[in-house]
Amino acid sequence: GKLVPSVSSSTVLSIYEKMNNYIPLVVTLLFCAVHSENLNALHSLDDEALLHGQHHMMRLQSYYSNSIGSGAHSVEEMHVVANRMLKTGQKKKKRSQKCNPQKDVKLADYSQWQDETGYWVGEYSLYKSDGDPYTSTSWPYSYAHYKGFITGNVENNAYRQRNVFLYDHLASEECDVRNPKVVGDGTCGVNGNTKVFFADQNATTCSNGNISGDYQGYFKTTTDLIGSGNAVLYQVFLKAGAFGTFPTEDCLYQSQLTSLTKGPKGPNGEQYRTRTAQGFQCFIPSLLGQPTYASYYREHKVDQVEFYSALEAALASYTILESDTCAWMDSPTGGVVRSPYTTPGFDACKQHLQQAFDIFA
Repeated sequence: GKLVPSVSSSTVLSIYEKMNNYIPLVVTLLFCAVHSENLNALHSLDDEALLHGQHHMMRLQSYYSNSIGSGAHSVEEMHVVANRMLKTGQKKKKRSQKCNPQKDVKLADYSQWQDETGYWVGEYSLYKSDGDPYTSTSWPYSYAHYKGFITGNVENNAYRQRNVFLYDHLASEECDVRNPKVVGDGTCGVNGNTKVFFADQNATTCSNGNISGDYQGYFKTTTDLIGSGNAVLYQVFLKAGAFGTFPTEDCLYQSQLTSLTKGPKGPNGEQYRTRTAQGFQCFIPSLLGQPTYASYYREHKVDQVEFYSALEAALASYTILESDTCAWMDSPTGGVVRSPYTTPGFDACKQHLQQAFDIFA
């Protein structure tokens, strides 16, 4: 009691019994004396973990036997030994525990996933590798300034995201120069258009809240939580052998950094999501790895009512026909194909966007 006044005798004896036949009681008492603040953690270790840390306790025993009362060693050294034993035992215990990501991982426990969940409205710009606004022969609409409506949600170890991107029509003079073939029923210089995007990922390990998933069969994606609980790194790889023997190894197709910030508005602050993505060549063997595009996305979080109101207003401002509304999506091999929604229109967009929440119902 005099040696360890802040710790009950029953706790000390319990720890000693766990180490019985290995460590003398007096060494257990010394350990408790110099490291009593961690006794609860020590007491919770299982036998396997304690045995793994035995050699550290033996060092403490050797110290006691050879130098007790001599003043040759400090109490600080005993702290170091005690800390090392405790940490080693805890790591061993964690490694020995089996984890099932589907049952044990809760993405909502991580601040980034808490912030990502909800309704996001964005203003976007996409640029070519030379820094000029991006242009496409298969999608003749404006990439200098376009809009996005994104929903995201987590449930246990799963994350689902659904996007609707709205593109304004080209300027009439650009239509005259390029004479492009529009997608759908609109007219160049008059009508804009829409695309839908799908993203589903899951945590496949029990570490750090990171997730991964498949995209359109040809790509694999990873999302890593980085920074100080306020950033996300999303990467897309063209799978090795996606086209027979090509590519010979996974090819980095896109790398996107997301920063999550908050402003002063409202009780929780206005929430912002700023994303920059870099694209790389993965389809032409002689040009592999070269930059192809860069994007700049500026988004803010809103509630459901404001979200769908803004979507309706954007569809009208870009003069997007109902027959083209949420009717198109990218093909994994290039170009544009029909979306899975057989009846285009605002309801198709809403059906698509609500999947982020309905899938877990």
